[in-house]
Amino acid sequence: MLFRKVLFTAAFVAISASAEARVFSFASEYLGAYFGGSGSLSSLGQDAFANSSGGATVSGENDILLTAELGFLMRFQQAMTLRISAEVYSPWNQDDITGKNSSGQEVFALDSSVFVFNPRAILEVTITPMAQSRLYWFGGVGLATVTLENTYTMTTQGTSDYGLSTFTEKGSQSGLSYELGVGYEYLFVDTTTMSIDLGYRMLSVTGFEADSDFTSFQGSVTEGTKLLNTDGSERSLSLGGIFAGVTFRFYFGEL
Repeated sequence: MLFRKVLFTAAFVAISASAEARVFSFASEYLGAYFGGSGSLSSLGQDAFANSSGGATVSGENDILLTAELGFLMRFQQAMTLRISAEVYSPWNQDDITGKNSSGQEVFALDSSVFVFNPRAILEVTITPMAQSRLYWFGGVGLATVTLENTYTMTTQGTSDYGLSTFTEKGSQSGLSYELGVGYEYLFVDTTTMSIDLGYRMLSVTGFEADSDFTSFQGSVTEGTKLLNTDGSERSLSLGGIFAGVTFRFYFGEL
């Protein structure tokens, strides 16, 4: 008899909990956190190093751009979602690039990297509101800090041609980033959703300033002065292009 009562009570509690279990709906979610990333073909090419390598012919280019981001979001009913995040991205770093003189002799090996830190805000406007999925437009702006670093390891022939020993060229500059696109978000599991974005990113930065003193192909460079190309123009990088991204969103605020 006691066993029956215990069994009945357990079954009643289980059924009640199931009946009261939270059912996900975009209409009632207003706060969450997320992480994600994206990939794109980079428009950077050889701009980080080719125009400042003393006229040498260089191999390799930065052709893939990868990003990662972490942030939180706030929803305004079904109409809009505001995302605030810290994003980092970088072209696929180029290691062991070689530079050759007009005679085809190797004058240096080069490791080149570009790193971007981009705090940003993105506004999503829902096109098709549904209970557990939605299509949306998005647009965003960020304040990006771009750091450029080139390490030249000179060969004996390179030292003879240029009078330089191994050195590292490093500089940074800030600029505004913009992005526009379309996305689709749907319930993944429990209160976690997955979104897929397709968009276009714009980020061009000019006027990189040296982070330290060094001697390069352009002569002596002091901290705070501009990084120049071989023709005397300021270093300029463009990291824009079409991208595809995925984010996972964890909702914990229900109205």
